[in-house]
Amino acid sequence: MRKGKARSRSWLFLCFVIIAGVMSTGVSAAGFGIGDTVEVYNTGTQGLVVRGPNACDGQIGGKFDGDRGVVLAGPVYCNSYNRWKIRWSDSLEGWSAEDWLRKVSITPSTKFSIGNRVKVNANGVNVRGDTPELAVLGSVNYGDQGTVIAGPFYGVPKGSSGFYYFWKIDYDTKTDGWTAENYLDKDSCTNECSSGQTRCNENYQQTCGNYDADSCTEWPSSTSGTGNDNCNDCSCSCGGYNTAETTANGNCNDGKDNDCDGYTDGADSGCAGAQYIDGIDVSGWQHQAGDINWSQVYNEGYRFAFVKATQRDSYTNPYFKSDMDSGRNARLLVGAYHFGCPSYNPNQYCYGTSAEVEAQYFLDVAGNYLIQGYLRPVLDIDQPICDDFYNTGNCLGLRNWIDKWMDIIKTKNVTPILYTGPYCIRDCLGSSFAKKYDLWIARYGSSPCPFSSCDWDWAFWQYSETGTVPGINGYVDLDKFNGDMARLNTFLISGSNQPPNIPTSLSQRRSDNITVIPEGGTTPESTVVFKGTVNDPDGDNVRLEIELRQIGEAFTGTPTTETISGFVSSGSGVTITRYGLIDANYKWQYRAKDSKGATSSWTEFGTPGNTDFMVLVPKCTSGPCCDISMGTFRPSSYKCQEDATTDYGCPWGSGCGTNVGVHHQDRYCSGSSAQCDGALQWDSWIVADYCSSTEICIAGNPTCNYEPSCVSCACSSWQNQGCGQGGCSSTQMHQTRTCTPSGCDIVSQCVYDASCDPGYGWKSPRANEKMPDPYSAWTNPSNAYSSDNQYATTNGEEYPASQIYYDFGFDIPPGAIINGIEVAAEGKVDRVDICTTPRFMIALTKDRQTFWWTRQTNAITTSDSIVTIGGSADLWAESWAYADFGPNFGVRISVGCRSTPTTTYYLDHIKAKVYFSINHPPILYVEPNQLIYEGQRLQFMVSASDPDNDSLAFSALGLPTGAVFTDNHNGTALFNWTPSYMQGRQIPYVVSISVSDGALNDSRNVSITVANVLVWGTIYEKNLLNQSRASENATVSILSLDRNNTLISTRTDALGKFRLAGYNITDGTYVIRVSKNGLKSYEGISTLRSVYSLPFAVVLQPSGGAFQSHTLQGSVLQGTVSSEEGSAIKNALITIKNVRKKKSTIAARTTDALGRFYFVEEFPAGNYTLVFSKRGFKKLSQEFSVSANARIDATIVLKGKIKRNNKETSAEEESEGD
Repeated sequence: MRKGKARSRSWLFLCFVIIAGVMSTGVSAAGFGIGDTVEVYNTGTQGLVVRGPNACDGQIGGKFDGDRGVVLAGPVYCNSYNRWKIRWSDSLEGWSAEDWLRKVSITPSTKFSIGNRVKVNANGVNVRGDTPELAVLGSVNYGDQGTVIAGPFYGVPKGSSGFYYFWKIDYDTKTDGWTAENYLDKDSCTNECSSGQTRCNENYQQTCGNYDADSCTEWPSSTSGTGNDNCNDCSCSCGGYNTAETTANGNCNDGKDNDCDGYTDGADSGCAGAQYIDGIDVSGWQHQAGDINWSQVYNEGYRFAFVKATQRDSYTNPYFKSDMDSGRNARLLVGAYHFGCPSYNPNQYCYGTSAEVEAQYFLDVAGNYLIQGYLRPVLDIDQPICDDFYNTGNCLGLRNWIDKWMDIIKTKNVTPILYTGPYCIRDCLGSSFAKKYDLWIARYGSSPCPFSSCDWDWAFWQYSETGTVPGINGYVDLDKFNGDMARLNTFLISGSNQPPNIPTSLSQRRSDNITVIPEGGTTPESTVVFKGTVNDPDGDNVRLEIELRQIGEAFTGTPTTETISGFVSSGSGVTITRYGLIDANYKWQYRAKDSKGATSSWTEFGTPGNTDFMVLVPKCTSGPCCDISMGTFRPSSYKCQEDATTDYGCPWGSGCGTNVGVHHQDRYCSGSSAQCDGALQWDSWIVADYCSSTEICIAGNPTCNYEPSCVSCACSSWQNQGCGQGGCSSTQMHQTRTCTPSGCDIVSQCVYDASCDPGYGWKSPRANEKMPDPYSAWTNPSNAYSSDNQYATTNGEEYPASQIYYDFGFDIPPGAIINGIEVAAEGKVDRVDICTTPRFMIALTKDRQTFWWTRQTNAITTSDSIVTIGGSADLWAESWAYADFGPNFGVRISVGCRSTPTTTYYLDHIKAKVYFSINHPPILYVEPNQLIYEGQRLQFMVSASDPDNDSLAFSALGLPTGAVFTDNHNGTALFNWTPSYMQGRQIPYVVSISVSDGALNDSRNVSITVANVLVWGTIYEKNLLNQSRASENATVSILSLDRNNTLISTRTDALGKFRLAGYNITDGTYVIRVSKNGLKSYEGISTLRSVYSLPFAVVLQPSGGAFQSHTLQGSVLQGTVSSEEGSAIKNALITIKNVRKKKSTIAARTTDALGRFYFVEEFPAGNYTLVFSKRGFKKLSQEFSVSANARIDATIVLKGKIKRNNKETSAEEESEGD
């Protein structure tokens, strides 16, 4: 409704329903879930393509109607199809389009239940690790016994007959793992407990013939305990436990928490010899409120620190070097760590890079700290990364990635440490893999091991992320080292093995191993021999490694496989022969590697970037066109007179002395009739002299097609000389353009060069040309630098002042600040008696057309002299910028008078200088990828530096709603955002962050993925004494209504908190399941909306306890606004006000395109007012009351029509444009 128009009456109908629990209506989920069984259908005789190993790769097989498989991963959208990775019943694995797949309902096996005792009924039965589809860990034999702890899992092929059902078994004497149910039978053992007795964990069958420590009343006083599996909360009388853990009691090495104080063995204060060293780990976060006072950290008792160096292959901690140096200067032992990003899930906060790339990036940044005296480096694999690999069934891929990263770092003669968590080890890495490395365990609690026992040891333990340490502003991670200082010193990098020396006496030779190929030289053979000498300061055996590349290819830092020698004694000569080289220009670099894996640095042979040698094998050895005595090279574009099908190559060079010592052919066009392939008649071939070091063979006249012999090149005396060499000043060097007759600098002029750039100075033109002269009165000098006075012309009275133009091109760095322009001209006149004050007038132009800025020179005399206009300060009454010196910048010189009779003017020389200073752009540091959940705070710092120490200003574009970006005015800025539960989305938010020094800027895009949280909250648990606590490591899952598909799951943290996030669950009704061993599981049906989030809490009861339903974490108010006709009303404002507090607004939302609104608030019990407002409608409100943690669903209906200008319109139409 527009302003000034009458408002019609509208009606609001509010229907409130207070619901205990959640609604249970909706639609089923679309697509497939991991572990679903699918079959091919509707393909006819064509079949279904199976691709691999990646979704968009080529065909590796095919399947036909009725073939079945199990979903392993997906979907991936590729070439207009959603594709899923399937393991087919014949064990083929690959990706297929979902259009010809349908889900097959598989009746779950009921052979066993969790807690059943089972025994093996055959010999040599495989036990698989992690999940059934992964590698075999070992085997079990007939009679082996165990307890069912998970399953069933359907998905390991057994041939054309389908798939096995697998169950995970806790074997009594063998490795735990998954076993096919065909080879398992229920054990006949019965419960040891007498009638009426209760065990601590009712889900587990007792071992036949043995007592254990699980029973509250079963344990006989006359029997010693052999286990303590369920005494974590010490609510049981654990038969022999609940005793002091001391050295005197002999229980300091049994891996148990004997006295139930939360500490085991060495961590318990009662155990003698338990020593721990305190330390910290830091990153850029610890600098948000200032620098770290490392001396104060040391004085507080902290003795070691790990400093973040890198993340992925694109982020470097800007404080890494300063923290490493300052920490070490303060006497702490310091080491570097890399935050690994091996995940290929784009929803992760770091993903998609190879171990090789990340390892090299870490070495590039932290390599100077991988030396004697520093702690060994660390690879950080966070739990979310591990979960990603676990959820996609690719734990083997994670293990392989870690091994590759570690192996690359080991080449620097250091063995890295692995940082990870206990759940990652249990669920994905496996103990046997983890024990290959010294471990840094991340677990916030009273012990690094949250389980009853862990069969791995730890070296470092990160036990808090919210520690406070004097000398550091804000929270910092706290760590302990498992040992005393003597043991900690063993984690320092040893200097016992030094890397080998850089190889010496390197040369490149022909196949005779005698003839040396000079740098840039040509060999007519396809074989090249490399020779050198290798030495090792420790006397280790050592070998030569060479990386050989063609010009145009980048060095990779990996030796080519054909150019690696065998190991020889230190001080020995080494020869490597490379066969089968094709015609090309080559370069190579070399290094030495000792038998312990240490390497020298790479060194490029010859001048870096230049061609080291060229292979050019003769193209003919016989025939009428081949005169061996005259050489065997022929122009590649010409045909032989007698043989129209044979091409011959000629090695015309691209630089002075390219083909020294090689004969070049010379042939001339006779101009007679065409022969053979249509070329003009040729005379006989003749031998041309071979080129000297100052000559070059060039292509000839394209019309006549003759090949001239070598042409003199005047650049040999100065090419490849550096700044300040060859008579040039420190800011100049000789030109380094390609040396050809058309490209040689004729007089070897010293010119300004960017590599000598001091940030100020002048530049000479790099080229000159005569601009159009309508009067043609002047002859343009062929060389603007010459001192030749032969160029002269006369100026008659009948002509205007003659003009000559020069086009100067300047190599001025981008961002240069122009301070002034100076132009100098050299010339004279033959007489001054007629025109007493002849002058040269010099003008500058930016566009060559309209605008000229002119200054007169001093009077010109009859003596040859130089006149100068301008200087280091502007004298042209015009401001100049970097962009002005483009292709249209020009200089014009004109004569300052006319005369009769004729006066002759001579122009000898012209030169231009540009005085400038350089403003270097600032450099911005920011992590490019961020991942958070709805409702989770994201805070990250960006920093910048400026080479000129200019003041910097930060800005940000594209901030999401609610995000705040603050410039701290100290070279840093802070991003803060807590996304609402309606801001999760699959497409990342892209924030463009910039920093400016007032003239130049640097910017980076930050991609922020906000995971869509479906359910969030806290899980609690009670023991038999009715004591409550947060439930750590409880599993929370969303299942389909038939409970056949687990759509998404997670575990609670040490505080019992969890978030279930994803995008593949559509609005509908699902089962929420919460479970944990030893506790009664919860299942309930709830309605979920993908754009909203359900707060959720439940208290799990101990086995045998009464069931307790879940509660909401906060109050939920949701509903829809629509017209009487059922049309959704979008952009309506829904406001909740507190009745008692003068109706102050508590929260407000607007309806979405479907008319929906949703509140998740911590509403205290009380009375509230719901207010509805929308332009064009009367504001309406209604009071309601609510109890805490309740859910309210409201339906708001607009009744009647609205009239506008006597035209009846619906409420939906009325809302358009608002």
